[in-house]
Amino acid sequence: MDAPQNSNQPGRFQPGLWLWLFTACLLPSFIALGIWQLNRGADNSQLLALGQADVLTLDQIDWQDVPLYRDVRVSGQFSVPMVFLLDNQTLSGQFGYEVWSLMSTPVGNLALSLGWVAGDYDRSVLPSIELPQNVTEARVTLRPAPKNALFDVDSNLAQANATDRWVVQGLSTDWLEQQLGTPVLAFGQLLDSTEQGLGPNIWQASVMTPAKHLAYAIQWFSMAVVLLCMFLYAGFKTNN
Repeated sequence: MDAPQNSNQPGRFQPGLWLWLFTACLLPSFIALGIWQLNRGADNSQLLALGQADVLTLDQIDWQDVPLYRDVRVSGQFSVPMVFLLDNQTLSGQFGYEVWSLMSTPVGNLALSLGWVAGDYDRSVLPSIELPQNVTEARVTLRPAPKNALFDVDSNLAQANATDRWVVQGLSTDWLEQQLGTPVLAFGQLLDSTEQGLGPNIWQASVMTPAKHLAYAIQWFSMAVVLLCMFLYAGFKTNN
């Protein structure tokens, strides 16, 4: 006589093809997103550390290797009257522009953001810009050139009725040098723009704290663990 089978004996692990595919697609994605958030948090920690570092002077910088996100003390004049209005910049829900111009310093020219100004509902009406005469011992953060995710510098337009203004979708060193005929060392953000510039600063080196990145990473890893548990549970349960 055959021995009775044990009803409590676990079945074989056979989750099925679709469950395998579902888990194989999502599990690596959840893990990769968690690792990405950890890396972003580490990068933002470095940015915060750079912001708390000693303020540099112009003669301390190797302009062949610009130390992005470092602060520097700058004095100079806006010898080029041309301004560049970075398009589609909003503040508190209001449309406007981020104003850029070229400052002459003892070591060369810097492209500086002078802050935000409001725009007009009639896009053909541009704000009147009066550049400051001199900037003295201003604190500037060296930053990447402003870019638009959809357009490049080929979309920049000079204004037919205002030859001293461009509406731009982005800026680059090469494009500025081509338009102005003078070398450009780097891009910078005038931090005290409401005092020595034109309007409030709308640029931030980082928009999310390292702690928030860590929280998102924990969420992604938790979802990976839950998915794996569901996969194991479903794989054994379907064989009971």
